[in-house]
Amino acid sequence: MAGVPAVFGAKTASAFDLSEFRSICDVGGCTGPLAYRLAAAYPEASVSVFDLPFVVKLAEDKRPAGDHAERVSFIPGDFFGDDPLPAADLYVLCRILHDWTDDKALKILTKIHQSLPPGGGVLIADTLLEDDKTGPEVSHKYDLHMMLVAGSRERSGQELKRMLNTAGFTEVAIKNNSYPFGHVLARKQCV
Repeated sequence: MAGVPAVFGAKTASAFDLSEFRSICDVGGCTGPLAYRLAAAYPEASVSVFDLPFVVKLAEDKRPAGDHAERVSFIPGDFFGDDPLPAADLYVLCRILHDWTDDKALKILTKIHQSLPPGGGVLIADTLLEDDKTGPEVSHKYDLHMMLVAGSRERSGQELKRMLNTAGFTEVAIKNNSYPFGHVLARKQCV
């Protein structure tokens, strides 16, 4: 969970202009490689990582040097449990939803939607299938792997959009053009 974001995290941090968001929470962010990239890219934002308690314990030993790293905090919890998500106006899910069935992925998205203020958002970074499911080949390989290992699957941008709409998100932007991830940014409607 830490390796791919450490290598490709800069692409996720720059997939959309996230400068309007002042508090960012990387949900299931492991030891923080993507969170550190986000903190470096958006110096005005506070960044947190929400992950299981045993993962959070490991995180301090992995903290890099630099001012941006000092702005990243770690909060223990379980997004399937009763633990509330840390307050944020942007939640990030990097390689999280593909681990779960549609029902569980929708549960995560619904919890995020309920936790967001109006106008807040969720950024999803995951391997995306083309909408017609013809490719890319690497996404099909990940899809097969996820089906065999976790009983879950990769999704297309349009499948994620429908799931996000079901969870209550309105504006959904999809960028499916950068290996190894496509990116989806969805927003909770302003009141």
